[in-house]
This record gives sequence, structure tokens and C-alpha cells, in this order.
Amino acid sequence: MTRRIKILEIEKYAMQTIVDEFEVREATSRDIPPILDIEEELAGRNPMLESKISSMLEDDNAYFLVATFKGDVIGYAGGIVRDIEFGEKDPIGYITHVGLKKDYMQKGMGKILGDRLINAMLSRCSTFRTLLSFDRNDLQAFFNHLGFKRTDILVYEYRED
Repeated sequence: MTRRIKILEIEKYAMQTIVDEFEVREATSRDIPPILDIEEELAGRNPMLESKISSMLEDDNAYFLVATFKGDVIGYAGGIVRDIEFGEKDPIGYITHVGLKKDYMQKGMGKILGDRLINAMLSRCSTFRTLLSFDRNDLQAFFNHLGFKRTDILVYEYRED
């Protein structure tokens, strides 16, 4: 057996072990502290995130999932379905929150988490959107990997300074 084949077999075994201990489930209030820790690792502490997640967990139009590995929360994804949206006839699903611990990125776990969120929301809508900054190439790549495409929708914003 060549060295390359042996390495591929080891990698396949390691990936199967990871998949066997990886789970996606609905988030609960007990998951909020590790979600906040992940968010802080990725983007800094957001003082409003805890209350936002808490309200989403109580909202029938919201979906919030966590990814766990060996029982520890390693990622999260959340979204909301809006039945009435300006200029739209059908409900729209918005992906509003995504995060994955850096050690678990680029392993397919984020894609599984994103796909599960979309699948959970499919019973309510068939179109999904998210808002991203132009400089967030990492998130653009993630959403492209989920099948999202840039659209011709314009975003207008007003800020009171």
C-alpha cells in the first residue's frame, strides 16, 4: 500500500469519527452562553446578542440551531421567516446568525449546519436571504457554498447620527 493511500484511509476514518460525534439540534436557553463565547471569538462581544437569541427561541417564526461535537456547542445558525415583506408575495426566510468555532471551520460542519437550518425553514418558505458586508469574503464564500447567489436587490439604510 502506498503512503498516499494510507493517508487517505486515515483521513477517511478521522472524518467518519468526527461525523459520528457531530450533531445538529434545536438551540435551548442553556446554549446561549457557548453561543456568546463563539460570537466573541469571531467578532467580539455583542451586548445585544443574548436578548436577541432569547427572543428568537420564543418566536414561532424563528429557527435557531446549534452544532455540537462530543456534546460541546461548536456552532450556531439562526433565521426568521417573514410572511410580509415589501414587494414580495411569498414568505422570505432570512438567515440572521451563523457562527462556528475556528477549529471546526473548513471541515464541512458549517455547511451541514446551514443546510439543516434551511431544511428546517423550508416548510414555511422557499426563498432565503441574508445581508452581508462587501468586505466579509469569508461569509460570502460560506453562503455561496450553501447555494446562495448575489441578487439585484438594493439595500437602503438610514442612520441617525
